[in-house]
Amino acid sequence: MIKSSTVATTISWKPCNTGILPVYQILQHKDYIMKVPEIIEVKNHLDKLKTSGLIESWELPYENLLTRRSAAIFFVSFTTEGRSQIEDVWDELGSYENFSFRANEEKKLSDLNFRLTFNKEEKEKNRQPSPVEVSS
Repeated sequence: MIKSSTVATTISWKPCNTGILPVYQILQHKDYIMKVPEIIEVKNHLDKLKTSGLIESWELPYENLLTRRSAAIFFVSFTTEGRSQIEDVWDELGSYENFSFRANEEKKLSDLNFRLTFNKEEKEKNRQPSPVEVSS
């Protein structure tokens, strides 16, 4: 949530091929970072899995720019114990709408092994059945 009293907007002028355009900048303030409940819910869940020893670490790049869970891309790596229980972890995270995962082969945003998303298009791309489809 944005606290309007802590956000300052400045205008600077930047040359371009069609003249000079104003560039609006929002100054960063510690209270300005987005606080999205549905993202916080997943973060807390991943922290719980880390505390239980299943996840070694997790990351959420560009967290301060996110406004909804469907835009978030989480990255995780598993402990040795977690790797042996990976299906249980996926089933647990499958309770979130449009959850899907795949190996993080690109390694552009994170060096962690798996990429987790909550986006319908990404889920279709990954072609992973939902827990409901599996139990049918």
